[in-house]
Amino acid sequence: MRPIGFRCLTPSLRSVVFALFAAVWLAGCSTPLPRHPGLSPQQAWATYLERQHRIESLRGRVELTLTDADGKRRTLDGAVAVRADGHARLQLGRLGRDALDLTRRPDGVWLWVSPQVSEQRSALENLDDARGRERHPMAAFADALVWLVRPPIDEIANATATPRQPKGRLVFRSAEREATLKRETLLLTEVRAIDSAEGPGWSVSFEDHRLDPATGLVFSPEMRLDLRDNATDDRFAVTLRMSRPELNAAIPDTAFGPRRGAEPVSR
Repeated sequence: MRPIGFRCLTPSLRSVVFALFAAVWLAGCSTPLPRHPGLSPQQAWATYLERQHRIESLRGRVELTLTDADGKRRTLDGAVAVRADGHARLQLGRLGRDALDLTRRPDGVWLWVSPQVSEQRSALENLDDARGRERHPMAAFADALVWLVRPPIDEIANATATPRQPKGRLVFRSAEREATLKRETLLLTEVRAIDSAEGPGWSVSFEDHRLDPATGLVFSPEMRLDLRDNATDDRFAVTLRMSRPELNAAIPDTAFGPRRGAEPVSR
């Protein structure tokens, strides 16, 4: 069959073709992220902190994936809502059924888990390796949800950059934590605990950074928490991937009401 040449198309069909090409091209393009070249490490860190603290809330659909030490994965879908003042809620389901509802507020943490997902609950309860045994594991995980808008960098705020910087990166370190930024875009890519023979090992990484057109702020809708038990060297990971994220939306207090039947788990 002889191919149809573009010139053989009628003007109206040409317009349709042009529109389709434009749509495909735009779909493949993303808004470029702001760049901050030429800043000293101290200026870069201050600029990042100022930008990050303008993010007040984040919500959207979410996919949570648990990966255990053997590489086995379990996935749940649902919704997440987080506010910078310490409110967070994660609601997950499986095959159209509610599976887990985790609520964090300044006055406590509540957890509801369906009996049908005991396997997932057992895996999630290993999350105490992220923050030590002094808190209930799910309370520690609820704390980690807030990292979507407030990464665990407060104690690094007055730290200085490490003497040797990897190419294209800026690394800031305190006594217990280390944070890595991309040099020009000032994107936070990782925060990790400094290795210790006594304490648990963990790191949190942020991916798929985007520029929100409504607010002009850069945020990450994807967070991966990697955990290691120093005593056994077992490793596992929790990944949250958000879709249709909304940045700085007004999320009312009523959105963080614990589900009926939820049990308090913080202590």
